[in-house]
Amino acid sequence: MPLICLVRHGQASAGADDYDVLSEPGQVQAAAVGRELARRGLRDPYLVSGTLRRQRDTAQLIAEAAGFGQPLQQDARWNEYDHLDLIARYAPAPGQTTSIQDLLDHALLAWMRDPAATDADGETWAAFTGRATAGLAELSAALGRGRDAVVVTSGGSRRTVRGVALTAPRGSRRPEPGGRQRFRHHPRGGGVRDHLADLQRTRPFRR
Repeated sequence: MPLICLVRHGQASAGADDYDVLSEPGQVQAAAVGRELARRGLRDPYLVSGTLRRQRDTAQLIAEAAGFGQPLQQDARWNEYDHLDLIARYAPAPGQTTSIQDLLDHALLAWMRDPAATDADGETWAAFTGRATAGLAELSAALGRGRDAVVVTSGGSRRTVRGVALTAPRGSRRPEPGGRQRFRHHPRGGGVRDHLADLQRTRPFRR
């Protein structure tokens, strides 16, 4: 059975002019995940990322640290929604929230509840979830029995495909996201341990 590892990009540059750039801690995180993946001995790993710069750069650093020989593939279906735009559009009344996580939760809930609402790219919540799950299903179907994959994406996409996999009816054809994973939003991207925790909690590889 193929194993697909869903990896969040390293810490981006929150508060900078260009958010879509890996910070120095983000680069360290990516290299640490690459070393962990190398230790686990993936089978002929297929590496794919979204097209966002922070995703691509994370994938390249993972590949270098892990010694992956295959070229990086890109698939825009793994791109994240524009969380900064959503927060700006659906900002609650002053004083109702106290953290970035609260702001994001409020914005996402408003986006999800309104089927006509779109983000900065004109995408509805249904369209976002549809493309993410379609990307995982297609990758799952394409992998052979002796090959694993690493997908470098963002937190929203990971949570989406995880939710679909966990709520699909028993016995239905559904993508296998690779076992248990812990999902947490880190306003500053989290630390190396946070990124490795996802990998350490997944099931062992099946040979």
